[in-house]
Amino acid sequence: MPWLTFDVDLTFELQSKSLMPRLSLGEVFCVELYTELDWDALTRLLGGIGLYGIELSCELGPVTVRDVAVLDLDRYAITTEAYGSVVERLTDAIEAGHSYYPDYWEMFSIAYRGQGCCGGDLAFLLDVYFDDASASLFDWALTHVEAEVPLADAFTFTLGMEAIPAGVDSLTFGFHLSW
Repeated sequence: MPWLTFDVDLTFELQSKSLMPRLSLGEVFCVELYTELDWDALTRLLGGIGLYGIELSCELGPVTVRDVAVLDLDRYAITTEAYGSVVERLTDAIEAGHSYYPDYWEMFSIAYRGQGCCGGDLAFLLDVYFDDASASLFDWALTHVEAEVPLADAFTFTLGMEAIPAGVDSLTFGFHLSW
């Protein structure tokens, strides 16, 4: 089946071992499991495989839809957009200096990147985060929006916003001019 691929990354480190299976159904849909090996150092036996996160992604042309979930918030978190919005071990994120969301257990994302009308790239990103301790509808905790709109070949307007249940947390505008 040429449209089906399965890939596994097995990483052995001094204090931990991780297993990252990835199932791709053609070029459209992908399932990535964040797992680790339950290794007993005393007996040197493999006790099992623990699942601590899952990512579902679908690419339809220039549109990407993702759902990322953390199953163990005590040891893992979702990184911020700057670090790929992936599940990462808290100790690794802190050691590498990555920003992350410690309280959000799930992120739903829609992204678009394609040719704009005026010669530049049009980009849009919408990330919605959910917190299991939230009192809001569906556990909604944060919405992050970014947009880049080309106004001319060398002139782009940018917009960013973050909203939380209390209201708009941040709002940014910008322009990029290149020559």
